[in-house]
Formats: sequence, structure tokens, C-alpha cells
Amino acid sequence: MIPERSSAGNSAKSVLFEEFNDIDIYIEDTAHGYVKLFTGIFSRFFDGEYRVSNVFPLGGRDAVINECRLWQGKFSRPSLYVIDGDMYLITERGEEELDGLFVLPMYCIENLLIDESAFLEILNEEEAVKLKEQLASEFDFSSWLEQNGRLLTDLFIEYAICFDICPTVKTVSYPISSLVSSNKGNLDETKVDQRITDLRNQIIENCGEDLYQSKREYYQGRSQEVADFVLRYVSGKDYLMPLLLTRSRSIVKTKVPNLNLKLRLAMKCDLEPLLECKERIAG
Repeated sequence: MIPERSSAGNSAKSVLFEEFNDIDIYIEDTAHGYVKLFTGIFSRFFDGEYRVSNVFPLGGRDAVINECRLWQGKFSRPSLYVIDGDMYLITERGEEELDGLFVLPMYCIENLLIDESAFLEILNEEEAVKLKEQLASEFDFSSWLEQNGRLLTDLFIEYAICFDICPTVKTVSYPISSLVSSNKGNLDETKVDQRITDLRNQIIENCGEDLYQSKREYYQGRSQEVADFVLRYVSGKDYLMPLLLTRSRSIVKTKVPNLNLKLRLAMKCDLEPLLECKERIAG
């Protein structure tokens, strides 16, 4: 008997693609273009092992987890349920162990796309005059990361504290456009410092100074322990990608929409961070 599905309308679509898919992959994102983005990534990743002609968005983290939980012990085909790391990564709130459930080892799928070599390839494709070496010099990813890394780390430490003990405070939904003052893809230090001060005041007002200081010390330590903290734990979708796309457009005058640039990055970026998902496949 086929078990009743909690997201029947979306998940049942996988049956229609069984002839073209060797593995059923379910994701959170329902945003325009993200089925193609995830399909491109996983078709590359599983090339030679599984055919992936489509993936299936279920509409949120809880929906994916609940669907995966529903099918425990009942998988008849290889299946993978993919969710973002989100703030759960830095706060170390692990999900329950479920066959088939794969938590991205980064904030979200956009973090995977942030690959210096992939960006440079696309900049070079879009530029008719400047040589690739000049583009690399102007893009200067390492300097960009050094310049913005401390600010992003400090900001996301405050966001982690909010997520942990004061979840009603607005965090990553705060627009990145309010934290910049140029078109070079760099944060404005004064604006970020003010944002951090505002967050700190809200947290202390709601949760007290002692708890705040304790949590800040803890997450400060976490940020120092984790390799590539910024590239893994800072939201790629809301912060890193907008900054880097802005930086890219300041170097190369392209009219290609951001979504199309993301789709092209998905076909060029390094996929090694996904290796663990092979161990998470159910069925």
C-alpha cells in the first residue's frame, strides 16, 4: 500500500518522472528557476551514477523533513531529501537521523555557487575586451573576502545569538542593501556596526546581559573553530551572492539576470562539498 503523503500534490510528481530519473530528489525551494538550478547541480554530481532530469520542491524545511519521515522504511527507489543548513548549522541544532535526509553542509545552495573560479569563468564569458587575468585582478576574491569577512562574521554571530535565544528579532531578512554604500559589493563598516549594536540592544533588552555575553562568547569561539566560516555559515542567498553579483556587475557590464548567472554558476562550481549526500541516499 502506498503511504499517504503530506505534500501529495508536489511529491507525487516524482512518479511521473520515474522513467527519466534514477533517483528522486526533494528540495525546499519553490522559487522561480530553482528546480532547474538544483537539477543542474545534482545531474552534474550524480553523472554516471544516477540520471537526474528533475527535482521536486516541497515548499519548506518542515515539509521536506516530514515527507522524509513519512517514508522511513518504505522507499522503493533511491531517494534524497535535501534541506538547507540555515542558522541550524552554527547553532548546532542537528536534525533527527532519517534515512534519505541530507542537510547541506552550508547555509544554503547559493553558498555552493560561490566559487571563485566559476565566477571568473562567467566574467570572462561576459567581457569582450578585458583579459581573464585583468578580470581576476579586479574581482580579487581573496581581498574581497578579507575586507568583508570580519564584518560578516561579527554580524552572523549576532544573528546566531538571536536565533538561539531571541528568535523574534529580525535577522537574515534584513536587506543587504541597507548595509552597503557603493556598487563594489563591499559592506559599509559603519552601517554594519550600527546593525550589530541595534541587535545587541534588542537581545539584551529581551534576554538580559549575562545570557547575551555567555552566548556571544560561545559563538565567537565557534566562528574561530570552523574553517571557511563566512563561506559556509553566512547566508549565500541573502548576503554573499548579492554582494558578489554586485561586485561582478561593477567589473563587467552584463545585462544577464541574476537568476541566469546563478544557473550558469551551478554548471561550473565545485561540487565536492556535496560528497556526503551519497551516504544519505535512502532506498
